[in-house]
Amino acid sequence: MKCIESECTHYIFGASKLSFPLLRDKISLCNRCGDPFILSRRALRMAEPCCDQCVKKRKSAKAKSAEDFFAELTHSLDKG
Repeated sequence: MKCIESECTHYIFGASKLSFPLLRDKISLCNRCGDPFILSRRALRMAEPCCDQCVKKRKSAKAKSAEDFFAELTHSLDKG
C-alpha cells in the first residue's frame, strides 16, 4: 500500500474492502472485460472491481426499453 504511482497495477492484499485508501485513482484491469480503468470508491468496495461500463444498473434496462420505444415512435412518424 506504499505505492503512489498512478500507473501501478499490482494487487495489494488487505484486511477489508475499506483498507485501501492509497489505491483510489490508480489504474487497474477490469475483472469482467479486462480493460484498464481507474479505481473509484465504488470499485474499491467491490470484491472483484470492474469498470463503469461493466456495472449493470437497475435503471439501464428501463432506459434501454424507453430509448427503443422512442426510436420506434420517431421512425413510424417519419414514415407517414
